Amino acid sequence: MPVTRRATENNNTTWIPIPEIPLATFVLAKPELRFSETYGNWNVNFGLALHPDERAQYLPKRELPPNTQQSDRVFYTCGLSFGYIKDNVYQMPKLVEFMAACFGVEGGKAFRKWMAEGGGSPRPLDRDDDKAELEMIGDWLGWMEGLQVYGSIRHEADKQNVGQVRARYGGPLPLGSLKGQPEQEYQQLGLGKFRAMRTETEKADNDYAESLKVRSIKGSAVAALPDPPPAEQFTAEGVNVSEIAPDTGDDDDVPF
Repeated sequence: MPVTRRATENNNTTWIPIPEIPLATFVLAKPELRFSETYGNWNVNFGLALHPDERAQYLPKRELPPNTQQSDRVFYTCGLSFGYIKDNVYQMPKLVEFMAACFGVEGGKAFRKWMAEGGGSPRPLDRDDDKAELEMIGDWLGWMEGLQVYGSIRHEADKQNVGQVRARYGGPLPLGSLKGQPEQEYQQLGLGKFRAMRTETEKADNDYAESLKVRSIKGSAVAALPDPPPAEQFTAEGVNVSEIAPDTGDDDDVPF
């Protein structure tokens, strides 16, 4: 995709937001990390496209004005946070809630339990390397591409652009949670995706633990070395100081 477009290549397409929907299935695009200049933190942006099997129901074919297209997707953004413990109770943030729903009922339960026990994205050996960690998080979240989740769509007036309407996603609800629709095949898919992500994190954690062991062994080996002998010292005449007999204060010469 080109970074820029020239005036003759930009047709100023008008996008019609996805219609209001009480409940539908959405398919995830690859999540993206975005930095908020306003709040100074990182967010995760999930692109959600209406499932192809439900497009005909909610997006019937119709004649559109020139340079106008119908959108079939919505975006859901939440902060990059895996929660915290307060009074011995795990406080689950929106990111974990959304991710859990995308893994289905069974995978979601396992994911929430893992997060409450200290799970999370993989981290580099150098804990201070923010750039490397962000790259690892982006790759890790890429496992979620293609997962599905239930949700609704409502319209809201754009606060910054008068007259424009924004589509807002509401949810999430995991597949398999609706009565009479267990979605057994999807439960296996979601659980498998979660296990792959957990394995990736565990490998990174094990690599870090091994690096600490290596550093500890090296440090112990250095500490166990005997003290080096003192450096030799010489007089201006080149005589080794250690070879000079100490002055005892006795003098056999009697002064006149």
